[in-house]
Amino acid sequence: MKIARKKCGGEAKGRAGATTLERYVKLSSDFLVEALQFWSYYHRTLANILVFPLQISHNNSMMNPKKYYKHYEETVRIIADANTVFAFADNHANFSAHMNKSSWMMGGSKMETQTDDGKGQKIGSHIKMKGSIFGISLFLDEVIIQHEPPTYKAWETVGRVKLVVMDHYKLGFEITPDDNSSILKVYIDYNLPSSWKNRWLGILFGDMYAKWCVRQMSHGVKDHFQAERKEI
Repeated sequence: MKIARKKCGGEAKGRAGATTLERYVKLSSDFLVEALQFWSYYHRTLANILVFPLQISHNNSMMNPKKYYKHYEETVRIIADANTVFAFADNHANFSAHMNKSSWMMGGSKMETQTDDGKGQKIGSHIKMKGSIFGISLFLDEVIIQHEPPTYKAWETVGRVKLVVMDHYKLGFEITPDDNSSILKVYIDYNLPSSWKNRWLGILFGDMYAKWCVRQMSHGVKDHFQAERKEI
């Protein structure tokens, strides 16, 4: 009996030791994963602060960077044919209407838009915007670089831009027919500010602003056609 008890006690201690070891291995594994995730985040943040501004500044010296480090896109379905959707979105007053309205994202201010004779509807046409936010003057000059009705349109900033939370960018949309509807994809490729004084603002709010801008454009088109269908 004593031998049996000793044997059972030994097995219990063995199981307890194995359980403790398993817990230790699991805790160590979890700690290692979290440490690697923190290390990866630290390096990405450090790159955002130190490395990217140098690369972007080099591109800015050419006044028209072709390489963008950030990207965001959204896709919506619109109950209308591609030609009708393109005709509406091709009008800059429709597609970028959010920029000409006072909004919380713009600090309660808005931008004034000017287009040349091309009205932003052909390659080479320019669209200029100016305004201010919290007393800081803003200015940008966009040029149409792709215009293929009823499928593709793209434009990007040129010259010296005066923005707060981002630097040069490229905007565009793609329309794909799908039965009796169209799939509209709106995207933005962009860089964070190259100036050190705006760098932190870009890191904190640049991605948020890019998402807001794309969402305003894509859902603005969608809401327009939904409102039309309700009126019919």
